[in-house]
Amino acid sequence: MDQTTVSTEDLAEVSLGLWVWAQGFIDNLLRPWNAYQLGIALGVFALSYLVTRLARPRMHDWMRQREGWPKWRMRVLVVLHRRLGMVVFMSGLGLLQV
Repeated sequence: MDQTTVSTEDLAEVSLGLWVWAQGFIDNLLRPWNAYQLGIALGVFALSYLVTRLARPRMHDWMRQREGWPKWRMRVLVVLHRRLGMVVFMSGLGLLQV
């Protein structure tokens, strides 16, 4: 059987490539507009977290009061309830994209 061996030169080349990539990534992140975008996304994330923490219990109580609704409609509400944080976050980002 043919076994592939990795030499120290190969490992050094890969680690150097990763280091150069990481430096480029951080340099791009530190550009003013990219840093603003990251800050905006983190702000929207924090706001959506707070909105979700407030809305989820109310939505749960509201869902429990629904009687006589078809199963498919309740299933849609359950899925929406589970993914409420992501829905709020993506909606916030979508509103800012205009």
